[in-house]
Amino acid sequence: MKPHFRPGHVLVAVFALCPLVCGRGHARAEVPGFGGPVPVVVARVTTGEVETCIFVTGSIAPIEQVTIRTEVSEQIIMLRLSEGDGVQLGEIVCELNKTDLLISVDEARARLASDRALLEELRAGSRPMEIRIKEAEVAERKAAAEKARLSWKRHKQLLDDDAASQEDVDNAHLDYLAHQARLERAEASLQLAREGPRKEKIARAEADVRLRQAELDRTEEKLSNATIISPIPGAVSKKLADQYAWVNVGDRILKIVNVSQVKVRINIPGAQRPAVKVMMPVEVLVDPMPRKTFSGALVRINPEADAKTRNFPAQVVIDNPYGLLSPGMFARMRIITGRQANVTLVPADAVVERNRNAFVFVVKDGIARKVMIETGATAAERIQVVKGNVKAGDLVVVRGNDLLHDRTPVVVVEEANGGQ
Repeated sequence: MKPHFRPGHVLVAVFALCPLVCGRGHARAEVPGFGGPVPVVVARVTTGEVETCIFVTGSIAPIEQVTIRTEVSEQIIMLRLSEGDGVQLGEIVCELNKTDLLISVDEARARLASDRALLEELRAGSRPMEIRIKEAEVAERKAAAEKARLSWKRHKQLLDDDAASQEDVDNAHLDYLAHQARLERAEASLQLAREGPRKEKIARAEADVRLRQAELDRTEEKLSNATIISPIPGAVSKKLADQYAWVNVGDRILKIVNVSQVKVRINIPGAQRPAVKVMMPVEVLVDPMPRKTFSGALVRINPEADAKTRNFPAQVVIDNPYGLLSPGMFARMRIITGRQANVTLVPADAVVERNRNAFVFVVKDGIARKVMIETGATAAERIQVVKGNVKAGDLVVVRGNDLLHDRTPVVVVEEANGGQ
């Protein structure tokens, strides 16, 4: 039996093909059997402002972080913080046992006081009373020596008169020499008392005082280091020791992070480096909050490119007053490098790209003409036309353009407000 077709069946088949013609399908030729104009949806070319920007990514890190280590070997007697607890700048976070350290400080202070007293005594020199005593000793020794000299002289005369022996004369002479030596020693002692101590001795005493002061300073610093304070504000991210544990010099106790601001290390491609400047605004998106945009700034650009990648390392800082951004989050950023006003904009759906070339179809008098363009920045759902014979007010195809060729007849079925 031959198939029986009704006119209604043909009409249904025609309407069934309409979505392929009116929508952006994958067909690249007109529907076989129909030679009429292609139905299309158009939108008008406009002018507006666009932002030129660079897209980069990176991981969020705290603006500051510090691992607190001990500088004294002692027992922990206070460490009550837990992970997540907030800390203030300068807050005491840990206390070590100070008993032995306090004793060491007292000993160092006593040694310093003793050496200082000795130095002051040397600087003051002999007291007047001491000098007078030594002067009296010299006078006494001088008198004794004179008496011994006269005795020796008398014994020599007696020897001449045969009233004394030679031995008596020799003994008197030796006695005189002994008294004379005592006199010279007393005179030298008096001279030293009058001149005071030697400069070398004072210098040695001064060096001893400096040494004792350094010992005291070092001991007091150890005592001070037994009280550990936080060098930054923030919160405890890791607790690395327990209360009452014994710690040695260099042992880790706490890790503290400051996330009132966060930073992201990025890499700027060398070709885009001339367009980027410090303090340019940055818009930031993170996966856990895809609809919320955070504001930051490009605060630092390394003047030297990486030798392997030719990228320039840089840093973005983002305010984080409510703590929504956490270290480790992946961030997508847009660095706004500039703004241009009164530029030609076409809907994004109007731009067709083939073989690395971009073009649009401009509709005029029922004919779609293919116009080659060069595109620039994107503004919302519109794209900047940097070069091309397109002007504000022109109608460009936003649906059905995949079915068109240059100078294809078209029929406008709808004029849209913008990109679809």
